[in-house]
Amino acid sequence: MLRLIRIAAGLLLAAGGALLIWPHNTDSPILYGRPSGCEGPGGACVGWDLRLASGETLPLPYAAELPEIAISAEAHHVVYLDLAERRVLARDLRDGAVHRLTPALTPERAAGLTELAVSRDGRLFAVSSSEGTRVTDSVTGTTRTLKGLCTVSALTADLVWGTTRCGLGDGWTDMLVAVRRDGTGFFVGDVEGGATLSPDSGRLLTYSSDGPLIVDAVTGKKVALVKKRRCGDEAVGWLNDHELVCEKQNRYGATDIATGAWRPLTTLPNERVPYLVLGSVEQ
Repeated sequence: MLRLIRIAAGLLLAAGGALLIWPHNTDSPILYGRPSGCEGPGGACVGWDLRLASGETLPLPYAAELPEIAISAEAHHVVYLDLAERRVLARDLRDGAVHRLTPALTPERAAGLTELAVSRDGRLFAVSSSEGTRVTDSVTGTTRTLKGLCTVSALTADLVWGTTRCGLGDGWTDMLVAVRRDGTGFFVGDVEGGATLSPDSGRLLTYSSDGPLIVDAVTGKKVALVKKRRCGDEAVGWLNDHELVCEKQNRYGATDIATGAWRPLTTLPNERVPYLVLGSVEQ
């Protein structure tokens, strides 16, 4: 109910805008995105800011706080629920090309969205809700619906990783599955808090009570465990094939998954940010 109230409030705020504001085109890669327009600490936010490698900040003034925006690893595509259009948009910042991934949504349907995702190359987009996941190929224009997959952790041309059991409440682990192009799938493992695919598409970052857990993307077999003292309170995602972006003592840095070595990342905020979404962090 609280999420529905926030979405409805955001829709009203966006509807009151005099102009529909689009970000301008740019070839500069996105370093990260963070919420903006927040009503004090812990308050509702309407809008996201994209920090670019050029040093510029590009606003998305009508992007909903939740679900979180998605940024492609090649750092030129962004996917978000636009409260002015009332639909999910995927935008290529280089040429301004926009793909409208949903029809206009009611507040109830907008509040029912669970996750947005984009492939590393910015070609495939996924929109998930409690009803399932819709995957769009921006090159061919084709779409497919994956029933029962209520979040998407990652997607490639061959596989879509996602979870079931959404909405069952606290205490449940997520069943992580992978779905092939022909619609068949297989169980990867039980995870906490979803999963993030490594740059080489071979491993998944998941979570455990002991710290970030790295598992094989197909078998679910444990590859590595990064202790909390090495990664801190949160692993935000992959920096490269051997380092994670971690939030440690309100600072962001990179932790080597093999050695545990930590180093600061000056391209990221110097304080903790809720819903920090990574693009191409290192340039």
